[in-house]
Amino acid sequence: DKNIHLKNVQLGYGDKRFALPDSIIYAHEYVVLCAEKSYVEMSQLARCVVVSSFPALANEGKLLTLYNQEEEIVSWVEYSSSWYSDSFRSEGGWSLECIDLDNFNQTSDNWSASQNKQGGTPGKSNSVADTNPNNFLPEVVKVGIIDCLHVCLEFSKPMKISDLCN
Repeated sequence: DKNIHLKNVQLGYGDKRFALPDSIIYAHEYVVLCAEKSYVEMSQLARCVVVSSFPALANEGKLLTLYNQEEEIVSWVEYSSSWYSDSFRSEGGWSLECIDLDNFNQTSDNWSASQNKQGGTPGKSNSVADTNPNNFLPEVVKVGIIDCLHVCLEFSKPMKISDLCN
């Protein structure tokens, strides 16, 4: 319900970060992040925010991360072409879409091939948008001792910092 100021927000792709321009996403609005060379085509579909040196996104194998002004991770996903669950759509021309934006389970359970006849919904709500609560409790799957004061815990699913504190 609030405007989002993009100044000092960064998009991470693999081990690189890209600064978003000083722009605003207005409450209840969707925008498309794109390279300058894609602006004319994409701006016919939705309002675009041009990202300098925007990377070409691979179909899988790279972590995509969004950092806020304080350099905290807001959202992330390392998607895979196996998440399509649809052999026709996985051949190309269809976007993967997040089902439930409030579900922080960034696995195939919360992603699906777009059901929009145009292959995706840039600048709009995802065609597969639905409630998809993650009701599985996290489990510790790995423990590592860093030093005499620190232990590293790996959980079975991504977790919000507030959940860890509780």
